[in-house]
Amino acid sequence: MEHAAYELARQDIETVKDSGCLSLWLEGREWLTEVPYTIGDVKGLKNLMLKQNKRLRCIPNTLTGLRLTRVDLTQCCLGEVPSVLCGLKYIEELYLGGNELRSLPESLAQLRSLRTLSLEDNRITLFTEALHPLVTSLTYLNLLNNPLLRPSDPPPPPPPSTPHTCRRTWP
Repeated sequence: MEHAAYELARQDIETVKDSGCLSLWLEGREWLTEVPYTIGDVKGLKNLMLKQNKRLRCIPNTLTGLRLTRVDLTQCCLGEVPSVLCGLKYIEELYLGGNELRSLPESLAQLRSLRTLSLEDNRITLFTEALHPLVTSLTYLNLLNNPLLRPSDPPPPPPPSTPHTCRRTWP
């Protein structure tokens, strides 16, 4: 099933590669575990919609060669922000709501063009000082339903481990 899902995504990428299409929807593909590296060949791509791919575990570095302005990874069971996202120089909108994120990498502050950051329904407890420049440059920041702590609050206990909890880590 995983191979079939990958192959379908690869075919979709080939279809839009030379079409001048600005958006690619690879949403809700139950068995998609990785985005094909050929995504980097879609030079005109601006919007990449990957939401509701709960098994997604790999996004290729070829993404950094694109001038993406919008990426949607809502409800993908992400345990951490994929490092490749921090290399997207032109990104303006980043949607990471409904995942399992507990923290944000300080390298997100490098995203100078980012104006919209959606992080609702995660497990984020704090923003580090290094992220302050990012937060002040945003025009929209959604942190609803996160257990944010004040600096004086004790850290939360670890969550109970359940077989249905999504955990994804990125290289």
